[in-house]
Amino acid sequence: MIVRQWVARLRALWNRRRTELEIDEEIEFHLSEEAGERAAAGVAAEQARLAARKDFGSAALVRESVREVWAWGFAERLIEDVRYALRTMRRQPGFSTVAVATLALGIGATTAIFSVVNSVLLRPLPFPGADRIVALFATSPKKNIYRDTTSFPDFLDWQKQSHAFAAVAAYRPDPFNITGDGEPEPIAGLRASHELFRVLGVSPAIGRAFDGNEQHDKAPVAVIGNGLWTRRYGSDPQIVGRTILLDEVSHTVVGVLPPGFQFPPYYQTDVIVPVPERASRSTGYIFGVGRLKDGVPVSAAQQELGAVALRLAETFPKTNRDRGVKVALLQDDAAGPVRTPLLVLLGAALFVLLIGCGNVANLVLARGIARQQELAVRSALGASRARLVRSVANREHRACRHCRAAWVDACVLGKPVPGSFAVTAFPPAADRIRLGFARLRLLHRCNDWRAQRLSAGADGLESGPE
Repeated sequence: MIVRQWVARLRALWNRRRTELEIDEEIEFHLSEEAGERAAAGVAAEQARLAARKDFGSAALVRESVREVWAWGFAERLIEDVRYALRTMRRQPGFSTVAVATLALGIGATTAIFSVVNSVLLRPLPFPGADRIVALFATSPKKNIYRDTTSFPDFLDWQKQSHAFAAVAAYRPDPFNITGDGEPEPIAGLRASHELFRVLGVSPAIGRAFDGNEQHDKAPVAVIGNGLWTRRYGSDPQIVGRTILLDEVSHTVVGVLPPGFQFPPYYQTDVIVPVPERASRSTGYIFGVGRLKDGVPVSAAQQELGAVALRLAETFPKTNRDRGVKVALLQDDAAGPVRTPLLVLLGAALFVLLIGCGNVANLVLARGIARQQELAVRSALGASRARLVRSVANREHRACRHCRAAWVDACVLGKPVPGSFAVTAFPPAADRIRLGFARLRLLHRCNDWRAQRLSAGADGLESGPE
């Protein structure tokens, strides 16, 4: 039964013109029968025809009811509304151009700025447990310095005397010139202690990271970035063990970083080599990065390293007096210099979008006022409130026409708008019953339960109260 109904609907949708002709023939047949009965009773032919039409009611509403049962009436009306909207756009290109350009400017700017804000401020860093990775800096409050480098001996004291961290590493960005195996090329490098990979929770995609022994060994080693491995060495799987020249110093490649690795965040990393260990406390040249233990807040780590800095100031007053430590989430530190400008740009873009939406709303309102007469005529011809609202929605918001049409149907369901074809006189009860059965026969071809509902609903609109 369901398959036959779907086949009948597809056939009616495919042969729409033929279906329309059949509907017109059915209506004309019932009108002719009714007019013939009245003429046989002695009523003039023209008056009999007019009385039959009056008793039958709005032929347009009957056609709509039949289309609802025979085919996908909602889809057909939606297609008609979209076609009407496109025709209107062709007739009024100025309005469409201004509206599209205004919204495109606001939406485009907002989307572009928000994509940057999302990647820098909202999206977590691409490291496991990124919310527990913190940046460590030396500070000199009396000199108004709150983001300074530290010496390697101070870093070792931070590492040994703190218990809030699972691991602490030292690093410093450094540019390199790579030579050999092609043209010389400047690359972005990083000098780091071997704990960096443990702090970030990252393992090389090929090979391995260097260990503590190799950090102290005089034979230099390197872990190269995936981008450098791809563009300079053609993704050679035998790259591990090869020798590369960095600033004219031979380094043995022990691993290749995974794709997309960037450290510090948002900075390209082409190579990582061990950081040199200088014994002087007076020379600051490295930053710190650590991974907090589970359940340890940033404030606890800050308090602990602050106490370490006080002990170092007492022990080494010549080099560590008035020196402190700052602990900050790595993501907050990475976004720190651009956080305020990005938020200001996002606010400005949202304000531009708001102004654009207000301008377009005013244009739509003005055009809606100009369409009052048109909507009144369509309502008088039998268009329901849902149909009118859907037409306006498709005209103004074709990009989201499917969702808007469904929303309109849900909002105005069961609220018909009477028009000029509404019945002005109620036929006798016997005639109403006879016309109701005639319409039921007309609708019953689809063998659908909605035929009875639509027929009863249409008769109820026509008959009214006794």
